[in-house]
Amino acid sequence: MDAWFRGRRLVVLIGACFAIALGLYARGFDNGFRRDDYWFLEHVISQPAADAVFHPLEGIPFFRPGAVAVFLLEYRLFGLAGGPYIAFNFILHALIALATWAVLRALGFRREVSVTAAGFFLIGFGHFGKQVLWACTSGPLVAVLLSLVAVLATKAWLGAAAARTRARHLWPPVTVAVLLAGPLFHELAFLTPLLVMPLLLGRQGRRAAPLGVRLAVLLGPILLWSAVFLQLSATEPRYMRMAGEALAAPLYQLRHVLRSLAFMVIPFQQCYLLEQAPAFLGRLGGIAGILQMTVGGLLVAASILLLRRGDTKLRFLVLWIYLAILPFGYIRLSQDWFCLRYVYYAAVPFCGLLAAAAVRLLAGRRTWRRAIVLTVLAVYAAGVVALLVALERQYDLKASSAAHRAWLAELEAAREAAIPAGTSDNAVGAERESP
Repeated sequence: MDAWFRGRRLVVLIGACFAIALGLYARGFDNGFRRDDYWFLEHVISQPAADAVFHPLEGIPFFRPGAVAVFLLEYRLFGLAGGPYIAFNFILHALIALATWAVLRALGFRREVSVTAAGFFLIGFGHFGKQVLWACTSGPLVAVLLSLVAVLATKAWLGAAAARTRARHLWPPVTVAVLLAGPLFHELAFLTPLLVMPLLLGRQGRRAAPLGVRLAVLLGPILLWSAVFLQLSATEPRYMRMAGEALAAPLYQLRHVLRSLAFMVIPFQQCYLLEQAPAFLGRLGGIAGILQMTVGGLLVAASILLLRRGDTKLRFLVLWIYLAILPFGYIRLSQDWFCLRYVYYAAVPFCGLLAAAAVRLLAGRRTWRRAIVLTVLAVYAAGVVALLVALERQYDLKASSAAHRAWLAELEAAREAAIPAGTSDNAVGAERESP
């Protein structure tokens, strides 16, 4: 391996990535609330803590007691100052980057690949930071973190079983506990048993435990949470109906996959950000759909090639990406919805693949190839930084608008009077989107 990624250079690399990420996200540490943030605030202000935690949010027919509990704790600590919520999100984001490094190492990737992938993810490669810049998204961030912890617990279980240590009896219940805890924070954690399934059902898994034990670990959390959600769906059928409509439209599902893949590379579409962009970008907005389908199609072809010729680790990451983006296809999105929050989870394996390719290409002796790789990475990094800064600036402007100030004043009055805050006639309510 070339010295490019060895020794102190790795420390410098991750240090530089952390400094860049902190400098970028710290811009939002003094921001206010916006959109769904008010929805969560109203929920925790308008009722006792136990009722707020164990009752689904209005309009979100999913059971997220963990997410509401974390947000309630943040509210008790930070009150109606939005910036600290985002600072807390950045801490969770940094922990996810650290867990990304640990998972890639556990899967067998070299140290330089794991460190590079963690640095890429920390800056915003693949997800562009949108998930971190909303005050109410601590729940989904915890769910992603728990998903990675579940992979680590599964690998630790398999390793302990292979070594015949006493820890082999400890890790199965730990794995089950993490799998059960994830959906408390967000439904994306339902994907985690499917993510660890290849590990438990593979050759190493067969040596670790009987099939019945492994199936119990995988299916137990799924069956339990399915029963919970079916019970809740009796009173909140909206998302079930949306899921049926989306699944009945396979062309929409295909478009969703191509669009999500393209967004991790070129998140370009006709949206509010183009109103302040240079004129040539505004003109390109008219062909955003064609660009998305083209780039997405190329990435699908590349992923098929990796599935056929890549090693087991690379195939695992490719399947992880598709696993992470497919379930969001049940939500029908408008053409101008900038849905980068839905690719945050998929950005973890995406950064792993990008880092593996970068390290391999930079390890060669051909100077021209190195120059091309570094140029591509620099251009992509510049795009990530530019979009993240643009999103933060736009969010700051919206949080300081007259409508949002009025909404915040209403919440402050409700907080002081300890009465429910009204929402039906406020202009901000029309902007909400589900986290």
